[in-house]
Amino acid sequence: MNPKTSNPNRGADSYIHAGPGGTLFVGPDANLLLQAATLRAAIRLLQVGISPRRGFTKRKALDAAQGLMKLPRPYRLNELQKASADLRTWIDTMRAALPITVESPDAQI
Repeated sequence: MNPKTSNPNRGADSYIHAGPGGTLFVGPDANLLLQAATLRAAIRLLQVGISPRRGFTKRKALDAAQGLMKLPRPYRLNELQKASADLRTWIDTMRAALPITVESPDAQI
């Protein structure tokens, strides 16, 4: 039996670990939190006219936000601010729900 597939709940526990070597986002929920924070930063860049990477348009950012938060209706192109605010609420909720371990007092989250 393969030890990697023997546990059906493997990866179900998510947490954030901050240590002297960096911050780890462990598990599917923690990875979604990191994706949402990165997407929110990209949307904020798009709001002021800076493209975070070539080909990443407002439409693609809004579609990614809708998919990440599993919303029933897509955002309109003029709703960048609303998407950023919704992502902020989602990020705050997820951050409060995930356990955070800090290995050293100098670590930053």
